Parts: sequence; C-alpha cells; structure tokens
Amino acid sequence: GSSVEEAEARIRRADRERAEYYNCLSDAKWGAAETYDLCLDTSSLGVQGAARVVATAAGLGAEPI
Repeated sequence: GSSVEEAEARIRRADRERAEYYNCLSDAKWGAAETYDLCLDTSSLGVQGAARVVATAAGLGAEPI
C-alpha cells in the first residue's frame, strides 16, 4: 500500500540504521570493500553469471565464466 517514494524512503532509512549499527559494533566501516570476501556486479554478470562465479569460488565444480 505504499507509494514508490515511501518504499524507497523506508529502504534508505533501514540501510542507514543498519550501517550505524554495524559501524557502532565493529572495527570496520559499513560498505568498505575490504570487509567483503567477494563482490559481484550482477548488472554486468547477470544473476546466472554471478551464481556461476559463486559456485566456482566455493569449489562446487561449476564451469568458469
């Protein structure tokens, strides 16, 4: 029942609160690349391509891209 603008505002608020919580309780900074083990651009790879990369990285025998 929310408008697109209301939904986007809720998402932004939740993301901001999540970042504040994370930054308060950890020695790392929310969103910093060095805090991630694997980052993928699904807009370039697509969901299936990203799934293949994850499967390959996990050693599940998927064919490399």
